[in-house]
Amino acid sequence: MLLVAMLLPPLVCAEDKVATTPPIKVQVQVDAQGHLGDITPMQKLDEPYASLVQRTLAGWSFYPARVQGKPVITTTWLTIELKAQPRGNGDFDVQVVYLGNGPRFEMLNPAYPGSMVRERTEAKITVLATIEADGSVADVHFGQALTTDGVSAKDFEINAIAAVKKAKVHSIIVDGEPVATHLSIPIQFALGARTIPMDLKPAKGSSKSLVAEKDALPGDTMVALDSPVSPRSTPEG
Repeated sequence: MLLVAMLLPPLVCAEDKVATTPPIKVQVQVDAQGHLGDITPMQKLDEPYASLVQRTLAGWSFYPARVQGKPVITTTWLTIELKAQPRGNGDFDVQVVYLGNGPRFEMLNPAYPGSMVRERTEAKITVLATIEADGSVADVHFGQALTTDGVSAKDFEINAIAAVKKAKVHSIIVDGEPVATHLSIPIQFALGARTIPMDLKPAKGSSKSLVAEKDALPGDTMVALDSPVSPRSTPEG
């Protein structure tokens, strides 16, 4: 498994554990008052989750984009997840959790480097890119990495960058016009059926210098670093 699958499995929650879905993309329109409308998940959600997402997002509030100081309408894509919290007696509460927003980004899984498979090496890579207003992908470069035993991330880096360059992107639209944004794109390379790589360490010998603190290394969600809209209030529903 290279990237977390974008399929929504049934939310099955153990008595003492929290269960979450993979990230879910939702197209929304943020109006001039910051209210969300035209809420359209990019994948089919079964009930009661579909209604929960609609109801919850309709109650969220964002800071609207501004053009020449005037608030305007924006179309963007939210990344959310559903979280099931056990409450005993086999019941659980399901909440909608906001993870970020940005352009719609569709990418095929990068190839897993053969040498890394043979060496049983896994990785978590961050690639940075500029999304131009026309949806083209530019200035793609390596950000940071964690790897098994901290080995070089070079082979992972090459394949991850190649995949990002081929991505299909729909840009954020502000006041009827597409706008450019900058993305931080996390990519996981994990062996077997697991969705989370083994214990990883900051990679060595990369073409980019890496920070030493693990907390500053790759996250789990693609983030638009300069989205024109941001959440004012996203209470979990």
